[in-house]
Amino acid sequence: MNTKPTISIDGKEYPCQRTMGATFDFKDITGKDVSKMDPEDVTESLTFMWATIRSACKRAGKEFPYATPRDMAVAITEAEVVEFGRLMADQDSGDDKKKLKTKTPARPQPNR
Repeated sequence: MNTKPTISIDGKEYPCQRTMGATFDFKDITGKDVSKMDPEDVTESLTFMWATIRSACKRAGKEFPYATPRDMAVAITEAEVVEFGRLMADQDSGDDKKKLKTKTPARPQPNR
């Protein structure tokens, strides 16, 4: 069973899956590419979290009531930030498994 990841914010579930749209939102707000994000900068991390969830909601056709990263930050707890990190790590792990599966094609067996 392949379920899409979700995260709970203020008692409501939202899709939590990285999309390319999140990279645009992050750059629009911070002026930085996601690849240049400082993991020690809490504001950037929360902005990335907001952009990721907002973009996933847009993709899923679900309303996301937080207009800015600050609006979302008021509603989340530290536990939800930790959960977001776990979900992102799980998605990274899944991406690595997909790469491994597709990276090495099966070798044709010689005719005997």
